[in-house]
Amino acid sequence: MAGIEKLSKQVANQISAGEVIERPASVVKELVENSVDAGADKIGITISEGGKEFIRVLDNGQGIASSEIELAFSRYATSKISSIDDIYSLTPLGFRGEALASIAAVSRIEVKSRQAEEESGVRLEIEGGELVRREKAGLPAGTEITVRDLFYNTPARYKYLKKTGTEASRISKLITSLALASPEINFTLENQRGVVLTTPGSGNLADNIYSLYGEEIHDNLIPLNFSREFLQVSGYLVNPRQHRSSRQHEYFFVNGRPVKNPFLKMAVEEAYGTRLPAGKYPLVFLNIKLNPILVDVNIHPTKKEVKFSRGEAVKDILQQEITQNLKKSTGYQEFSGTETGSYSVQDDYSPRKDKGSTGSEKQQNLFAGENFSYQQIESTDYQTSDSRSLSESDLFKEGEISQEAANKPDQKSDIKSEQQSDISLPQDYRVLGQLHNLFILLETGEGLLLVDQHNAHERIIFDNLCAELEETDNDSRLLLTPLPLELSPQEKEIILDIRTELEELGFSIEEFGPSSLMLSAVPVFLEEESGRDNLLDIINQILEKARIIEKHELSEEILIYSACRQAVKEGAYLSRAEMERITAALFQTSNPYRCPHHRPIVIRLSLDQLKKKVDR
Repeated sequence: MAGIEKLSKQVANQISAGEVIERPASVVKELVENSVDAGADKIGITISEGGKEFIRVLDNGQGIASSEIELAFSRYATSKISSIDDIYSLTPLGFRGEALASIAAVSRIEVKSRQAEEESGVRLEIEGGELVRREKAGLPAGTEITVRDLFYNTPARYKYLKKTGTEASRISKLITSLALASPEINFTLENQRGVVLTTPGSGNLADNIYSLYGEEIHDNLIPLNFSREFLQVSGYLVNPRQHRSSRQHEYFFVNGRPVKNPFLKMAVEEAYGTRLPAGKYPLVFLNIKLNPILVDVNIHPTKKEVKFSRGEAVKDILQQEITQNLKKSTGYQEFSGTETGSYSVQDDYSPRKDKGSTGSEKQQNLFAGENFSYQQIESTDYQTSDSRSLSESDLFKEGEISQEAANKPDQKSDIKSEQQSDISLPQDYRVLGQLHNLFILLETGEGLLLVDQHNAHERIIFDNLCAELEETDNDSRLLLTPLPLELSPQEKEIILDIRTELEELGFSIEEFGPSSLMLSAVPVFLEEESGRDNLLDIINQILEKARIIEKHELSEEILIYSACRQAVKEGAYLSRAEMERITAALFQTSNPYRCPHHRPIVIRLSLDQLKKKVDR
């Protein structure tokens, strides 16, 4: 082994940067927090290529003294704490004393700053943590920091950055959060396309919500103001009619700091409860004030999370107040009964493509393999329909089943797809019936198959949509009334980043004001009766998936979601004709064993297994 040596300043700073500066949004966070702490009431942020190439933060705060500006870029230098006791009663946002040194270690920086009482300011150039140039400059009071070529000297870290749109949306999310936390500050975020967001700086949180989320969310705000015991809360809930597909829009500000905390999340989501559909989350904007001694903001290097010394009490108080506030309000739709239970099944199927197999081959393959092992299937998010409420007419037209099966159980279905017009079950397959309006029971020569009706129908529709998309390419259907999309700046960035891919699918989306987009056309494979809520759900699903998948996977995700929405739900009554058509069509699909979400479709119980259960 080599002898022990002290690391050079440059290497030590680069290692330290790895804890604090993970991506461009980390740089923006540290710089903007410093601007807030400097008392600025106007902060401008400009980025290029998602911040990977260029970040500039300009404020009108108190500035950095010319005699201290180099010291500000050294490690463990700060004006915000002086002893360890200060850590336990923090009020400033940035306090660690490592941020500027960490940023400088992995980028090229230009700094301009002047305090109001100084005649002239100072301009510095720093590369890789080393001072390159210092000079006097005539400057307005405040600070301007420009960061170029982030991670230029640490390429191993640069390659782990995400695509430009993803990094840009993270910065939009961050500035949205900071702007909501400080409504008295005028924030502006720009990129190469222009202004992404701007806030009025009026000091009114509702004004900021309007500028960032638009009129529809603003009109559904519910004020929440209370003071109990050690807790003081102000801000807004949003009517449960407005919801999102992720927790991205639950904002909590503790003593002015945007934070994450599991107790706050649980309090809000449990209070909203069944007022929201399954799989949906509320929008909330809550300022929480409590004694700093009860809050530990030092548990994470980037201060993303905080810890409460009385977390359970905070949760209980907040949940009670939100619940009471929602009960006072009117017009809430209750979504009770949408959750489904877990089912213990036997399954040895794995996802695979069988496009080259014939229908009979696929049916024979159902009995291939060893005995099954028991496993749990997670409960799904599908809403339960009233039993005995469907008919078999137009079963495969756009994946819809009408609502009159109970009255016409023997009516013959007209399958509109020529591909499915002649299909039928083989002679040794016989539909026995329906189990709990959930499974189709199918007798075979080898035993019994339990076919999940939703998963089976979803697979059928998905394959049909894939075939239709291949035939129609990017054909669009114009909406009779264009649909305005009021999005947060982060959501707008995501849509604009993937607009080319969406247009290739058949969507037509145009910019419509600073915070809105306009949807004027949708792909032909989306059902014609898709209403406003259905289309908004699809847009929400696109926003959610675009954060975690590649652009080329987007079309498949949209088809999967569309198939899921169109498929017959668990709890729906099916006539015998419907059951026969679903099971016959299932075995003609590319994979009759798994739905597009990779959930099992078929459970097999062989005669040997059944006999063994009764000691035969």
